[in-house]
Amino acid sequence: MNHLNGFHIMIVSKYFSSFQDFISLELAFKHLTSYFYREFYRIIVHEEVDYKTAMNMLDIIAFNSHLSDLVTKIDEKCFLNEREMKSIDIPTTVTCIDNESIFLCSSLTFFIFPLSLRRICDKSFAECRSLVEVVFPSRLTSIGSLCFYGCYSLTSVNRLSEISNLAFSGCQELLDLNIPKSVESLKMLEYGLKNIGENCFNGCILLNTIEIPDSVTEIGWQAFAKCTQLQKRKFQNYYYFSMTEFEFLYGTKSIKSIQSSCFIGCESLKCIDIPEGVIDISDNSFLRCTSLSEITFPYTVELFGVQSFYCCLILESIELPKKHKETS
Repeated sequence: MNHLNGFHIMIVSKYFSSFQDFISLELAFKHLTSYFYREFYRIIVHEEVDYKTAMNMLDIIAFNSHLSDLVTKIDEKCFLNEREMKSIDIPTTVTCIDNESIFLCSSLTFFIFPLSLRRICDKSFAECRSLVEVVFPSRLTSIGSLCFYGCYSLTSVNRLSEISNLAFSGCQELLDLNIPKSVESLKMLEYGLKNIGENCFNGCILLNTIEIPDSVTEIGWQAFAKCTQLQKRKFQNYYYFSMTEFEFLYGTKSIKSIQSSCFIGCESLKCIDIPEGVIDISDNSFLRCTSLSEITFPYTVELFGVQSFYCCLILESIELPKKHKETS
């Protein structure tokens, strides 16, 4: 063994089954010290290595976009700025995609999420501008903040249980988003969908359809800001808002609060019936809704925030409910 050179060790290492074999080799023969680290990318058959379950940037240099079935986590910044990568094969063992792990992969067009996936962290797919479609596995429980920020080509999303702030902000081509009753939070809530988080759909100017169950009680700050073609019509037992390519559906009696700047800049919104049950209309809620000409308030509204209807240029009159306590 003392006479084995690097070439011979490369041949022998093909029969090693774990990282421990390389450690034992170095301990036995001092002249092979640090050999593993010098020859790592040339000699290891990575499917046979059992010491590693999270892939990082160095692993990708060696193994490109093909990952071992031993991997359970895509580590932070693993594929960061891989601008030429068009696809990636994620093994069915992966349960977590960490922060910024596939950030700035501008050529990535298609991504298959394994059934084992439970969590997608912050900015995981941000600025993947060629990504067209996302289908989430049934076991996925949450996606992080800014997860798909700036995915301008994204047109379809389904199967979610939690959406954090700014998750789809800037997805200008998003046409279809189905949020089922199983969704627990668009922020951090426990029972049924009750809250749509801040900036959640800010700037989704071509969003075609979003369907929200009637358990919603609050719409967050700038949740639908810059939905510039928003219009309104009633649909069965729901209030149904429609842009030229946008529709928004929610229950009639569940909304309790319309948060600050929620519909700011929705320039095509012509009329709106605030559903019974709303108590608070916050600051700038309908700021610069320049086509808004008619609005009806239920008796439940008590508070109106600062500049709630500022720059609603053709809104001629507003009839306030008798029990309102404050108007700014």
